[in-house]
Amino acid sequence: MLGYYLKKWYFDIQTERNEYIFFYCAFGRLLGFDIRAFNINFNRLGNNHIISKSIPIRFPKDLSITNQPSKLDIGVGKIIFNYSAFSVDIISNDVKCNLNFTLPSNNSFIPMAIPGSEKKKINWNPLSLNSRVSGKIEIENDALILNDAQGYIDYLFSTVFPLQAPVHILYWGRIHLAEMDITYTIAIGVPPEQKWCKMFIQMKDSVFEITNLIISTSQVNFSEQLHLTYPSEYEIRGTSHDINIAIQIKHLQEAAHSTFVDHQEMNHKLQSHLTRYLSKNPRGIKFFSQANLQIEITHKKETFNDVLFIDEYVEFSS
Repeated sequence: MLGYYLKKWYFDIQTERNEYIFFYCAFGRLLGFDIRAFNINFNRLGNNHIISKSIPIRFPKDLSITNQPSKLDIGVGKIIFNYSAFSVDIISNDVKCNLNFTLPSNNSFIPMAIPGSEKKKINWNPLSLNSRVSGKIEIENDALILNDAQGYIDYLFSTVFPLQAPVHILYWGRIHLAEMDITYTIAIGVPPEQKWCKMFIQMKDSVFEITNLIISTSQVNFSEQLHLTYPSEYEIRGTSHDINIAIQIKHLQEAAHSTFVDHQEMNHKLQSHLTRYLSKNPRGIKFFSQANLQIEITHKKETFNDVLFIDEYVEFSS
């Protein structure tokens, strides 16, 4: 079987006006094909109009499975990243953006690893739970000026061939609070007793990890567009040493739809269908959601009610 790898950077931004921008840049190889995708989404809470644009890009010449340059030249622009900042500059027919993500000083997170066969793995690695974003983005008829908006960045690296990936359902979310930032991923396998999960809680100069998370669903909904049944209300509980956390989550509105990679720019329909099949046709929804949190750290208890945040549910074909 021909080799496979995927490198995928996720960026999202949430403004005080409850606008949400989500985009990703992905590169890799699958059955001899180059994977290259840049997709950007925009929505507003209360508007419920998802704008999604796929931008044709080129494969960076210095990028490989073993090499990760500090600058990705993708033809329509570039992405530059280092330990303290990311910048994204894109000029295309549909989208123009010039964005700067300034990262906090304590940015070290141990990736969550999902093992595959023959030493292959899937790594989820948050890069920034609360970067500060400034710049400008133009998409369709909207022009947004960002000044110190809340940003989030993570990175996915996989060498596990998608058909062999053990994940069936994926939960992800991130929450910004005044003195605390939280992100989590829960990956449920087949059978569902298989589970990989991690939550990061960042407070000033400290980062806490929880690897024991339990999820329970109280209500479900159905997306006709994606043919997907998903939890619309659920709870996550976690414990680790001196930390206890409970998050009750209720979806308010769809924010964006997500797939393995965007298929619009593939050269052939056969390649698009084949990629969907080989990637187990993931269907996902990001949501504007509301949460109530109860958290106890070193015997100090805090409660936060009606917190607006972003979460995601993804389902892969069995």
